[in-house]
Amino acid sequence: MTLPVFPPTIRLVMGYEEEVDLGVERTNMDGGIAKQRPKYSLPIVVRKAKVVAVSFADKTAFDRWYIDDLKGAAWFTYQDPLRAGGTVTARFKNPSLTWTMVAGQLWESNVEIESIGGL
Repeated sequence: MTLPVFPPTIRLVMGYEEEVDLGVERTNMDGGIAKQRPKYSLPIVVRKAKVVAVSFADKTAFDRWYIDDLKGAAWFTYQDPLRAGGTVTARFKNPSLTWTMVAGQLWESNVEIESIGGL
């Protein structure tokens, strides 16, 4: 089964914040330095971004994609704007979208997108 693709009419504007987590587990020792080891073989990467729709029709189309195709939880692919030709498989970390109309027909929503690996 192919994954849904991020809608091409919507801009993904990176603000841009990227957090890389290897889930390092730290164990304090009775004496000396603590031991550390990664829990994951691939990092979990969380990117904070802004989704921008340039018209109400584009916003509505994105909402339909988000509700009907993703159900707020499914994985999807998108072109990472910072990585030339880089397609990333990701999902939205927070299933709730809050849109703000910033000017005329311009709509924005702050999102967090998480992926496994994908650096």
